[in-house]
Amino acid sequence: MRNFQILARRPQRPLYTSAWEPRGTNGVSCSLRRLTRFGKVESTDKMGFQNIWYSHPRKYGQGSRSCRACSNRHGLIRKYGLNICRQCFREYAADIGFKKLD
Repeated sequence: MRNFQILARRPQRPLYTSAWEPRGTNGVSCSLRRLTRFGKVESTDKMGFQNIWYSHPRKYGQGSRSCRACSNRHGLIRKYGLNICRQCFREYAADIGFKKLD
């Protein structure tokens, strides 16, 4: 109950900010923005650049996997659950326990 009383005393923020934002930070202007409960700015547009940016699902396929050491997506070694790119594998092979046989 005490936390609720502390939150209730805070001044109310306006729900909507100005309708124009200068093109500076992201290069995107939005027609109408809404402040959320925690102070984050949320777009109310139905479709826009920021709403679709990196929105494709990445649960499977090449785009969903990356190297655990350097986050590289190319040349990934997935065998034995390594999930490490070939460059990092060459660097850490001795530490992992792989030995080259003659």
